[in-house]
Amino acid sequence: MSRIGAGLLALCLAASAQALEGEWHGLLDVRLAASDSDKGWLSGGLDKQRFDRDHDGLRLGQAVLSGKVTAGTVSGHLWLNGDEHRDEVAGAGEAYLNWRPVPTSAWRWKVKAGLYFPELSLENQGPGWTSEYLISSSAINTWVGEELRALGGEATLQYNGAQAGSAHDWQATAGAFRWNDPAGGLLAWRGWSVGDRVTSSGERVLFPDLAIFRTGGYWTGQIQGIEPFREIDNKTGYYASLGYRYQDRIAVTLMRYDNRGDPTRIEDGQWAWDTTFNHLGIGWYGEKTTVLAQVLDGRTVMGFVPFHDLIADYRAWYLLASRQLGAHRLTARYDWFDVQDRDGKAADPNEEYGKALALGWNWAFCKHMDAGVEWLRQDSDREARRLLGQPVEKTEDLWQGRVRWWF
Repeated sequence: MSRIGAGLLALCLAASAQALEGEWHGLLDVRLAASDSDKGWLSGGLDKQRFDRDHDGLRLGQAVLSGKVTAGTVSGHLWLNGDEHRDEVAGAGEAYLNWRPVPTSAWRWKVKAGLYFPELSLENQGPGWTSEYLISSSAINTWVGEELRALGGEATLQYNGAQAGSAHDWQATAGAFRWNDPAGGLLAWRGWSVGDRVTSSGERVLFPDLAIFRTGGYWTGQIQGIEPFREIDNKTGYYASLGYRYQDRIAVTLMRYDNRGDPTRIEDGQWAWDTTFNHLGIGWYGEKTTVLAQVLDGRTVMGFVPFHDLIADYRAWYLLASRQLGAHRLTARYDWFDVQDRDGKAADPNEEYGKALALGWNWAFCKHMDAGVEWLRQDSDREARRLLGQPVEKTEDLWQGRVRWWF
């Protein structure tokens, strides 16, 4: 997977004989964290924070290096991300080609192909899937950053109202993809989380250290982790979305996602999950104030028919309000999430309910640097904690301060 970026950029170079334009940018995020979590999910625990007591202090939040090469109406995009809690130093976050023909009317279109995020998040518009508002992302977009990536292509048709003297803009997108069959496993076996870590291509994310994954356990064939970007069943998934915007003030998006996974297929210790969801996003953009909301409702299934071994319904929503005051930004976000266990297996309880509150301040004190502070509290109730001798209900607090430099 890490070779995708080099191949796509090489294709972009050969796509046109016109003059080429290239640019590179980077981001370095240095973090100071203080957490009261016992064992975070990055260490095989069932706590919700990215950092725990044994992994806080001075940390590398993330490092991002992005490149873009343009040849006429075709552009190639690649960005790599890294942090200190991964086996490899860095991995590809996205690597894709974009073709945007010169518009001749209010109607225009574009095509994208490669490894990329579906355009779902309202928060994560910065380099390397970073949020423009808080250090952490919502539960919805944390999951997208961890498990949801398309290796495929999409086509988008846009109506630019301003070009036709209208205040209304429209957009329709349809995409087809593969290499995302295990998506859904994290929600079922670990649950939601609120954080800011992005899974790179080829990376494995740990599951909780539960007996069901050990020799003789209920899921002996499943490795104790998930590799989200794999093709297992040779089936093509799809997504489709509609978007509307009014005078750059109000934006509404609707999406349907279905990876069309065959839940009976397993390969190299990884199951294919049949994962579907519906999504609604609403944004209001004032001169100094921004309000965002997203809602996601879906189901994930794996195992043999007619009685599937695991069925989980999952839902989440958040409401974010942010105020710009000169070089300072104040932001608050409230998250609610749950996972409903529909298979009722006592050895593998996946029921979960939770909420989170994040309060943050950011200060852009010079052209290429900013600093921020965030307090994040997550309250969650997860039945699987009983299997580890832990209380089902937990409240976790995480304080983070950061300094970012970009070039």
